[in-house]
Amino acid sequence: MAVTQSPSPFIETERLVRDLDSLPAQQAVAVRVLEVSGDARSSATDLAGALIADPAITAQVIRLANSAYYGLSGRVGTVPFAVTVVGFVSIRSVVAAFAAGALGGDVPVPAGFWQRASAGASASSLIAPRVGASRADAFSLGLLHELGDFLLYRASPEAYDELHAASDHWDCRRRCRIERALFGMDHGQALARCLDAWLFPEEFVEAIETHAETTRVGQPLPRALIGGQAVGALALRRDEERRAAADLLGSLTSRLEIGGVELSQAWGLSRQARLDAETLAASFAT
Repeated sequence: MAVTQSPSPFIETERLVRDLDSLPAQQAVAVRVLEVSGDARSSATDLAGALIADPAITAQVIRLANSAYYGLSGRVGTVPFAVTVVGFVSIRSVVAAFAAGALGGDVPVPAGFWQRASAGASASSLIAPRVGASRADAFSLGLLHELGDFLLYRASPEAYDELHAASDHWDCRRRCRIERALFGMDHGQALARCLDAWLFPEEFVEAIETHAETTRVGQPLPRALIGGQAVGALALRRDEERRAAADLLGSLTSRLEIGGVELSQAWGLSRQARLDAETLAASFAT
């Protein structure tokens, strides 16, 4: 499907920028948690104290800590324990979802949003050791990545629908070109703007902003993300669809190579990512 050519995008870029810039001030508790979690002097007790100011965020972090992904199902009942299980970096990603309105808000998320986010996070964490990235950081980045897509969706569902009719979800390079035509910026640029305002580490902001153009000699985090998105795309296919997905595997070859994954390893990694993603996605269900 061809993208509609128009002298102006569905939504004025200036309005989108204003909307993005207003997000950090909309969720006071979430922003406070982001500040505490980003302070190297903060302890688990400090972060737990900030979290309990919002019952919805607290409940989400405890649900995540009890997911099978962390291997402690049903055994995490307190916020301080949940903080030690999930970790500061991943908690920041969850809280960013609240600050953006993807969790605990009235804004609907796109169909399959948490399934894709969970698959991307799980797969990116599996890819991380292959490219020299931290597993926790790659997991967090994989979870965050989907927020960029959500930010454009909430700006204009109509433009979002046209975008996804014209490109595969995992094809970030093509998607970014189309997004810039429709919105005036791409999902990486939109999310990077918010992450910067939310005081995320510079390496996270840069990785999100530039990930679509990364290569096999790029930085570890964006490489883990691109490889993770490729494995995540396979994870969303069932084993019985493997033969029908041969063309998809071929299309993902260059992205798998960026993540240090050989074609013969891709399906095995995707099955592990799928198992992890299913438990994660369930923890985000409302």
